[in-house]
Amino acid sequence: MSFSFLSNQVISGRRYVGIMSAEQVGETMGLVFDDLHRTWIYPWDYFYELGNNKFGLMRNYIKTLQKHRLSREPPPPRRR
Repeated sequence: MSFSFLSNQVISGRRYVGIMSAEQVGETMGLVFDDLHRTWIYPWDYFYELGNNKFGLMRNYIKTLQKHRLSREPPPPRRR
């Protein structure tokens, strides 16, 4: 996805974020990521659509990042 679900903010700097766990809740799934953010519940149809459209979604995401002069790379560590 190019944008946060809660706003039109473009999410950048997250190349290395992975899924730590997935929890089934009835007919849906909740995810916990290794940057410690959690997501709300996703229906299985959503995962199916992501899988079927992963290459097009990624292309659109990268184009959106480029348009906003952003990157998937995490920011460099701050110097002290």
